[in-house]
Formats: sequence, structure tokens, C-alpha cells
Amino acid sequence: MNNFIKLCAFVLTAVVILCCFCGCQKEEPAKILKTYAIAVDTELPFSAASQFEGIQGVELNLLDAIARDQNLSYSPLNINESAAADLKNKTVDAAMAMLEINETNKKSFDFSDAYFEDGYIFCVSKNSAAQTAEELLKGKIGIVANSKAEAFLYTLTSNPNTVVFDNKADMYSAIQKNEIPAGFYEYMGVKYDIKAGVALKTVGEKTGSIPYGLAVLKGKNKKLITLFNQGLENIKSSGKYDEIIDVYFK
Repeated sequence: MNNFIKLCAFVLTAVVILCCFCGCQKEEPAKILKTYAIAVDTELPFSAASQFEGIQGVELNLLDAIARDQNLSYSPLNINESAAADLKNKTVDAAMAMLEINETNKKSFDFSDAYFEDGYIFCVSKNSAAQTAEELLKGKIGIVANSKAEAFLYTLTSNPNTVVFDNKADMYSAIQKNEIPAGFYEYMGVKYDIKAGVALKTVGEKTGSIPYGLAVLKGKNKKLITLFNQGLENIKSSGKYDEIIDVYFK
């Protein structure tokens, strides 16, 4: 009987000690994963801002792939006046909305590595016999007023014979009606439009360089830039990057 009482006392003591020990343990706080608010563009091929559930648009597709690779939580937000304005007003943490990596923008923002390098290219009707950009520079060239392509064209020739249009749709129409032999515009826009069904083709190679990157306010959100760059490198290595790009531009 004495042995039984001693055993019970031992067990009871052990239980009390164990409970005290457990009670003294500090619970590990749950890790809070920051959700980054990222401004995105509002039209394809960049981002379809009204269709976030489908994750459509080359920028959103790339952002989503990078986020999955890095376990990154983000919320895509429509840009208002501009992605740059949203960043400066601190209404978003970052912007992935065709912000060019250039010296002017670097004064206000820090950038990731370029996720896409745009440029310029000539487009002609499908039955055009033109083979090179050089021969197209000798004729009339359609351009869109105040576009980057308009300014860059003057680096290719000092006195281009230009026909200015208010928008690229009117320029495309003039080419298709043989009113002008060629148009000159941003590579991404032309390639996407052709893939989407515009009856044109391109001539020559992409020229010029317009690198686009994820932007944050200077000195802010450095961790996001690091995560983005690592994710971008990983999806390029895995082939996921090319898979996304091909959907819109091949």
C-alpha cells in the first residue's frame, strides 16, 4: 500500500512539474507576412486591371510567378494618375506599370532588375515586300503623336518623312489601306496587337532599349526588391519567364 501511495505521489508530482514547465514556455508569435500593395497598369498586354482573378497581362503574370516563387504576398491596385504619382503619394509600396529604368526615374525610385526590355519596331501590311528597316526609312512612316517611338525615330534618320496619327489604331488602319507603307511603334504594343489579330507584320529587329522594372520609393522596401530579383532569376532559369512572354508576344 505504501508503495502504491509513493507511486501516486511521484506521478502527481511529475504531472505538476510538467504543467508548470509547459506553462512557462513562451508561445512563438505567428509570423506576419506583409502584403505589398503594388500599382499595376490597366490594359493589356501589360495588366488587365479589371480581371485580377484571372491574373491576365504580362506584368501581372510575371508578378504572380515571382510571388509564388518567393512566397510573396501582394495586392495589385489600379493606377490612378500614374504609378509614379501613387508611389510618391505613398498609396502603394511599389509599382509594376511600365516604369522605365532611366536616370530621371532613378532620382526618385529604386528599381529591380529589368523584367522586360522593350524597344521599337516597324510594322507593315501583310502583303508588303519590304525586307529591311533601312528601305522603310526612305518612305513615309506612320507614327503616333507624342509617343516614345516618335522621338526615337529621329535617332535613326535626321529627317524622316512622317505621317502623324492620334493613336495606333488609326496608324494601323492607314497601313492596311496602303495609305502609308509602314508604321513605327513600341515593340511590345505592335507584337501584342498582331498576336491579338491585327493584320500586320513586323520588319527588321527590335531597336532601341526601354528597360522596365519594379519600382519603389528611393530607400524604401529594399527587401521587396531583393525578393523580386531572386524570383525573377528563378523563373528565368526554370523557363517560366519565357513561357509567359511567349503568350503575349510570340
